[in-house]
Amino acid sequence: MKALKTILIVLSFWGVLVEARNWEKVEIPDAVCGNGQPYSVFLDRKQADRLLVEFMSGGACWSEGTCYGSSPLASLQPPSMPETSVVAEEGAGNPWSYHTALYFPYCTGDVHAGMHVTSYKPQLPLYHQGYRNVAKALEYLHQQNILSFHNMKDVTVWGASAGAIGALVHSRTIESYLNSTAHKTLIADSPGLHFGKSFWRKFSADLNRDYQLNFAKIDLWYSLDDGFLAPHMGPVFMKLSEWDVGILQSTKDMVMSIVFGNISPEAHRALVLGPQGIPVVAKMYPNVRVWIADTATHTFLLRSQTASYRDIKGEPAWSFVVRVYGM
Repeated sequence: MKALKTILIVLSFWGVLVEARNWEKVEIPDAVCGNGQPYSVFLDRKQADRLLVEFMSGGACWSEGTCYGSSPLASLQPPSMPETSVVAEEGAGNPWSYHTALYFPYCTGDVHAGMHVTSYKPQLPLYHQGYRNVAKALEYLHQQNILSFHNMKDVTVWGASAGAIGALVHSRTIESYLNSTAHKTLIADSPGLHFGKSFWRKFSADLNRDYQLNFAKIDLWYSLDDGFLAPHMGPVFMKLSEWDVGILQSTKDMVMSIVFGNISPEAHRALVLGPQGIPVVAKMYPNVRVWIADTATHTFLLRSQTASYRDIKGEPAWSFVVRVYGM
């Protein structure tokens, strides 16, 4: 019970974040949240040739209980305003302070990677349309000349938790709109990647099909019989060879182990620090840096307090991401 209470507190902090920009709401035609309401992105205009893209965090759901229960594991409603992070916060020492910011809300329960409609409750459709929403938003912003992606000289894409998966999956979606000379940085804060053998069994066939199809677009190929994704990340890092990539992960991440991973925090730690964990896999790729904290904390860049946490080598999370940006 104590562990469950701690997890629920951690989950509640997903909505207690920094708000520091002047956001403009842009509704995306034919894009919807999980409950069917219109989907919008948020834009804060600053330097026209520098862009910070943030994918909102917020869990995942796959059943009536996880989507509509007393403690749902994801929100299906559009947020009224961005719940942004220390990365988007304006201030001295933040290299993204004057970047134009594009914020992708998360309201589909599918780690920004779904493309179908289902129903976990009778006569109540749920729109797992996260991948489709992002693709439509980028197309709309481009076609309407709301953002001039081709003129961007510096682009950072980042997300935490579900947003970290979204950032990884959509890095290539975004790259297709960019000039080949743009400096590109990708930050994935607590994407998990070290799940248990039965991890995929909770999801429906449609969700698993969406995940496999859209993860394959960044060359993440895996078996539904094993949730340990880290060993399969090499081809992803090769696919992102033009990006400077930073991954932050805790060893005993309670959310990615107990809540979603079908594994204990101790078993999660053994995978992270083992011979096929993300630190070992990433060593072979000069464009990739990994930051590992020996803690149960989930996500580090959503709040200033956790951005000051140090990894097993003593480097603060914030210093790490600034270093990755400067690679």
